[in-house]
Formats: sequence, structure tokens, C-alpha cells
Amino acid sequence: MTQLTREAEVNRITFYAHYDNVDQLVDRLEAESIQAFLQQAAPFEDFLRRPEALIRRMPEVQ
Repeated sequence: MTQLTREAEVNRITFYAHYDNVDQLVDRLEAESIQAFLQQAAPFEDFLRRPEALIRRMPEVQ
């Protein structure tokens, strides 16, 4: 914990005001990362389900 708070330049008291332990921080970071990925991938969801739609939109290769 000491190394983590030192490298993050955050006081331990501040850390514990937001998280009960390091695992809780990791869980939150993981959830936020997954949510950000899903938001960025959302416009491509139709193409992933129906690849033929993507192929139809691609310009012809000569």
C-alpha cells in the first residue's frame, strides 16, 4: 500500500477515504476500463453481428 500511494502521490488517508482496500481499487479500474471499451465498440456492434453489412459498405478493391 505504501508504494502504491507513494507512486500515485496520494496520502494513505485519502486512499482509504475512497477505497477499503487495493482489490476494491483494482475492481473499479477494471470495471471502468471495460465500460470505456464497450462504449467505444458500440458503433461496431452491428458489424460484429452482421459482417455482411460491413462488407457491403467497403469500397471495391481494384
